[in-house]
Amino acid sequence: MKGFLITAVICVFVAIAGYIALSFMGLGSVEGVGDENINPAQLEGADGMVRQLVTSVVVAGVLGVLFVVFILPKIAEKFAQFTYSQNEIPHDEPTKLDKGRSLLLQGNFEEAIIHFREFIDETESQDRMAWVEIANIQLDEFNDADSAISTLLEGWEYEDAEWEMDDDVNFMFRLGELYQEQKEDKESAAEMYQEVMKRYEDNEYQVNRANKALMELEKEA
Repeated sequence: MKGFLITAVICVFVAIAGYIALSFMGLGSVEGVGDENINPAQLEGADGMVRQLVTSVVVAGVLGVLFVVFILPKIAEKFAQFTYSQNEIPHDEPTKLDKGRSLLLQGNFEEAIIHFREFIDETESQDRMAWVEIANIQLDEFNDADSAISTLLEGWEYEDAEWEMDDDVNFMFRLGELYQEQKEDKESAAEMYQEVMKRYEDNEYQVNRANKALMELEKEA
């Protein structure tokens, strides 16, 4: 009801304003413009034009007010909802991998490994980084190269894992580095690099990387 009254008042205001504006333009009245030369037909035509123009202004005003009062707010509301939904950032629950990394930063290495293991079980080993994080803890924090190698081998050969080329190659190169640098086992390191060349013989980049690693091994011999 309140919206209707506001609309009615605005419409009346628009009509009066339109009539006044037309009068100033010489369309609302013909007085003072050679009255002695104006016949009744001309006067009737001028009045008809005024009525038509005022009616047009009123109709346009009513439609405009209805649009502003009832339609425009709905459009604005929908636009605001759309904009908000586009800019809204989803807040996902942290994964076991995230929690493990948080514990790692806190120096709680045993608990971190537990969370990484749980993440592996939950995802059926679809993320290489959990294995890498565990191996890094074992090597850097516990100085246990054997456990680090065992962990990477377990991840690389994990029965449920279907590693893409990049993950597969990274496992092999990291294992080769650990054999070479931590265990001084050049034979096992060479086997890892040769396996890369065997599996990805059609990939020039990976073959060149493996060849370069083998050359470094030969220099150390």
